[in-house]
Amino acid sequence: MSASNTPTSLEPNGAIDDPLDRKNSRPVGGVEEEPLLEISGLHKTLGANKVLKGIEMKVYSGEIHALVGGNGAGKSTLIKCLSGYWQPDQGVVQVAGEPLETHKGQIAFVQQDLGLIDSLSVVENTCLGRGFTTGLLGKIRWGEEVDRVAKLLAELGHADIDPRSEVRLLSPVQRTVVAIARATQSLHEGARLLILDEPTATLPVNEADRLFETVRRLRSLGVGMIYISHHLSEVLDLVDRVSVLRDGELVCTDSANNMTEEQIVSEMLGRDLDRVSRTSEGVRPDGLTPVLELERLSGPNVRDINFDIYPGQIVGLAGLQGSGCTEIAELIFGVEDIVSGTMQLDGQPVEFGHPKEAVEAGVALVTEDRHLNGCFLDQTIGDNITVTDVRRFFHRGWLSRRGERAESKKLMEVFEVYPAQEDKRFSTFSGGNQQKAIVAKWVRTDPKLIVCDQPDIGVDVGAKQAIYRALQTLVDNGSGALLISNQYDDLEALCDRVIVLQSGKVSGVLAGDKITQHEISRIVTGGNPEGEREAK
Repeated sequence: MSASNTPTSLEPNGAIDDPLDRKNSRPVGGVEEEPLLEISGLHKTLGANKVLKGIEMKVYSGEIHALVGGNGAGKSTLIKCLSGYWQPDQGVVQVAGEPLETHKGQIAFVQQDLGLIDSLSVVENTCLGRGFTTGLLGKIRWGEEVDRVAKLLAELGHADIDPRSEVRLLSPVQRTVVAIARATQSLHEGARLLILDEPTATLPVNEADRLFETVRRLRSLGVGMIYISHHLSEVLDLVDRVSVLRDGELVCTDSANNMTEEQIVSEMLGRDLDRVSRTSEGVRPDGLTPVLELERLSGPNVRDINFDIYPGQIVGLAGLQGSGCTEIAELIFGVEDIVSGTMQLDGQPVEFGHPKEAVEAGVALVTEDRHLNGCFLDQTIGDNITVTDVRRFFHRGWLSRRGERAESKKLMEVFEVYPAQEDKRFSTFSGGNQQKAIVAKWVRTDPKLIVCDQPDIGVDVGAKQAIYRALQTLVDNGSGALLISNQYDDLEALCDRVIVLQSGKVSGVLAGDKITQHEISRIVTGGNPEGEREAK
């Protein structure tokens, strides 16, 4: 299969005009009145669950249209119907006034799970579905393909990614960039509609800003977009209109200018949201032994890390991609070997050679990539919840499956995992419900220390608050918590102290009222901290 080249550049050509009147709920002026995408009366049932119930939605050329809703509301199901992965039970989908089937090549997707094949290179993943440029006798012109993909990556601000690298070697941020590059490639080649499902879930703030520049650039070129995100502040800053799904129904559509975060949350949940916030003032308790104490800790990618966490404290870690936050979590949990320095747990020197030793010592880790190393996708959700300790279900050498199922079902109800069917395969649940189950499996171990690496990836605002409420309950009962997040508003709301890393070293520490989104962002991007320099 061959593919055309000579892509059109996505570089901006002077000022970008907003083709929509954002004071109104529909495009006006120079934008065509006929919708680019029109969905009418769409229904979809999966098993016994009615997942989509009469969806009515329009997207116009040159419009960024947000689709928001809680986990399990039906967003991903709707996107799978548009992609052809599932056929709707009834309803009509038209692209530019014609049936979807005749225009599938004009829709580009960035799926929530990215849809990349780890064993293939970046350039091979980018050519999936498109085909390769070939020469005589069908020989692939690898040089041309590598140059083409390198240009796509450079336009997204990532000339550092080698198109010949295997995807399995890339960071979560780089994987997301590759998926976005593959989608924008389709726009080079004539696609008119782009669907982005949680594109910023793994991206730190500076990377997300790069993506937003690209999205706005595409809007100026007349591309219509459906933008799915749980980060409501970015939604309101970026999009033109917002549609809210709740329990498979489209409950409202309005101009972004007419909506607030609180209104969107209320429409998503059908109720107001009770947000979790910090309960202490960041002061180290007198007379208590730290749950965790790191002194001049160094690993392959971090150097001379000093900080402590006391019982009842949540300490945050912030930094750009590659700053060393995840590496610290892996050193604590025994995934990576400590090169030098010391680590103490409850005042006792420890150095874990394997994560099993860390778990037995009372340490829990919610990993950054739940699918890669945080779950068993093909096992039941109940088994995923109880896997952290099944010994309690053995009696006289026999495993009590009844007891195991009862505990997992109870935890699913506590964490509001929907549907509460403990024998259902883990991979069939939405991302937010998966993440709540992963947090539940660690909470049930009552850890001394819980390390959460980007625990809000792919979860809605209600699920995020449920996760943070569980975290707050743990620390209220005497545990310590380390929270790694690129959502600085969450760090401000939850943490007693925030430690900022740059290039594997501590560059600043904030405590109490000095923890603000602005100050975290300023230090992360290279500003000098106004407060203390050392974490202890």
